Amino acid sequence: MNFKDRFETWLTKHKLGRCCLSNRVLFLAVCSLVLNLLFALLHLMLGIANQSAYFYAMSVFYVLLAGMRFVCVLLRKEEREKDIAF
Repeated sequence: MNFKDRFETWLTKHKLGRCCLSNRVLFLAVCSLVLNLLFALLHLMLGIANQSAYFYAMSVFYVLLAGMRFVCVLLRKEEREKDIAF
């Protein structure tokens, strides 16, 4: 069993995981959200270690970027569901 199969098996155990597997755009948005939050955490740690305003600002930027991207995808998903309902 390769990594992809194990990852899909792990995802299908959770409700959000099943939703992500059925909708590839949502899955990619969640992946990018996680990566952006990891970058934000990295820059926050670097900002604390170096006492640098630049790293603090980059941390805030990545948090805002992750939030905006995820909100846009969720709004688009809701629009699509409303279109299907009518």
